Amino acid sequence: MILCQIQIKTKIFKVFHQNVRGLLNKSEELISFLSPGFPQALCLTQHHLKDTAIDFIYIYIYMDQYKLGAKFCRESLKNGGVSIFVHDTLQCTNINLDEFCKEQDNEACAVRINLSSLTICIISIYRLPTENVLHTLDSILNFLHNTIEIIIIYGDFNINYLNDNDKK
Repeated sequence: MILCQIQIKTKIFKVFHQNVRGLLNKSEELISFLSPGFPQALCLTQHHLKDTAIDFIYIYIYMDQYKLGAKFCRESLKNGGVSIFVHDTLQCTNINLDEFCKEQDNEACAVRINLSSLTICIISIYRLPTENVLHTLDSILNFLHNTIEIIIIYGDFNINYLNDNDKK
């Protein structure tokens, strides 16, 4: 789990990331871990949900203060998937990254959040240990670079820095 805090003028903007490895059976644990200082954005990798299920997940796991900002769900394969939930007091827009995603390879989603004085982009990525994320991440950043002031990247990159190979 990773929690990032950014100070924007006098306010703290918190973003949380967790590889949940199945959101439905970990929801109570996630919510109790986050309370009482809930972040403004939740990046979840390996949520294991299909497209139709994730749209209604906040009803089932007591996340009524969040809305689904962005998602990638596997259509044919099991597990995987990434999502970003944004606090319902914030205005956000989904950034479509489907052209950069491939099931069981590089899975990503992004959301644009407009704050009073700046625009933040949050990207959530899941990469299988056998794939190279750098090409995909480079393509995503080139796609976004002219439209966003701050880019926050969270994810499960599955990079073992103890092994000497070209994946790191």
